[in-house]
Amino acid sequence: FHFSCEVREHEREKNPGLSFGELSKLIGKNWAEMDTDNKQLYVDLEAADKVRYAQEMLVYNGSNVDAAKKKKSHKKKPPAPPA
Repeated sequence: FHFSCEVREHEREKNPGLSFGELSKLIGKNWAEMDTDNKQLYVDLEAADKVRYAQEMLVYNGSNVDAAKKKKSHKKKPPAPPA
């Protein structure tokens, strides 16, 4: 994802007539042809981003525990069956 975000605008300027799908294929081809050393930078960025996301989700989910408990305590009673 980091690689495509970084090169998409440059590739769009070089190839203005390409559709979104064609541009994505070109970016994918560039990725596939890139040597392992250059790819490692983006792999490392992805790994760091996954860690950041996991930490943010822990904070988010932890802060929502109290809100979820409050919502559960205010549940409406089911309607009475017809007489």
